[in-house]
Amino acid sequence: MERFIFKKNVVFRKEDDGALLYDHDTGEILPLNESAADWCELLFANSFDMKAAEFEMRSRYEVDKGEDISGDMDEIIAVLKEKGYIVLAGKDS
Repeated sequence: MERFIFKKNVVFRKEDDGALLYDHDTGEILPLNESAADWCELLFANSFDMKAAEFEMRSRYEVDKGEDISGDMDEIIAVLKEKGYIVLAGKDS
């Protein structure tokens, strides 16, 4: 299973109501809502695998086991890959 990390020059800053991603290379800032910030913290800052991150998110947000939240995770990964904030772990970042 693929794992992603923040690109070397990306700063993740947790805020009370979400987080900010700052890319030193481009100068771009991306604000994240609270749940997106939690996904990012688990997946990219703390290197949880996807199953562990999903389990933790279910616990934090009291999500029923029958409810599919993997689409949220996939969407965040796709957006951050497209914008260049994350790279595959083990690749030159």
